Amino acid sequence: MEPNNAKLPEVLNVFIQRGKDTFRCDDGDWKVEIKPARTESEIIPEEALVIAINGLGDSLFLKPTAEGSNVFGETVYAFWHEENACTVYPEALRDLTTLGPLAPSRGGPIYYADGTTEVRLGDRVSVRRFLIRRTGTVSYVPGISPKKRDMEHHGLCWIGITLDRGGSASTVVIPETRRLQASVERLGAEK
Repeated sequence: MEPNNAKLPEVLNVFIQRGKDTFRCDDGDWKVEIKPARTESEIIPEEALVIAINGLGDSLFLKPTAEGSNVFGETVYAFWHEENACTVYPEALRDLTTLGPLAPSRGGPIYYADGTTEVRLGDRVSVRRFLIRRTGTVSYVPGISPKKRDMEHHGLCWIGITLDRGGSASTVVIPETRRLQASVERLGAEK
C-alpha cells in the first residue's frame, strides 16, 4: 500500500491539512510521517500504514478496515522496537489530532478514601506531602476537567491540587476503586 493511495481517517487528514506535523503525547513527541509499514519493521503487519515515528525506533501505525482495503481505521497501534512488539496505543487518533483542549475523559466519579464522598472541583483539602500537611483547592478532576495528558495516561489518573502557599500537588487515583489515598482529606467545598 502506497501512502498516496491510502484513505486516511478524516481527523488525520484535517490535522495534516492544517499544517500540523507532531503528536504531542505524555511519552514524547511523534513526528507525523505517512509511509508503508514494510519500511519500518517486519513485525508490523505488511498492509499497515505508519503514521508517525518518535525518532527512537518506535512507530505508530493504522491497519486497513478490511483485508486488501485502502481505507484505514482510527485505532492507533504502536510498534515498540525495544520489545519488538506491537500494541494498541493508549491515545485515540481523535485525541492525538485534537488541536484545542481535550474533552473530559469518561470513567465515572472519583471518591475520597471513605468511598462515598465524590471529589469535586473547588473542594478544600488537606494533603500530606513528605510528612507535612498542606491545604489547598482541588483544581483538576479526571472526568470533570478538560483532559490533560500529563494527568491521565496509561490507565492511570491523578487529581490536581493548587496549594494555598503556592505550588501544586497531584495524587493518584487508585484504579481498582476510583478512590484517593487517605493522605488527602476533604475539608469542605468552596462556596
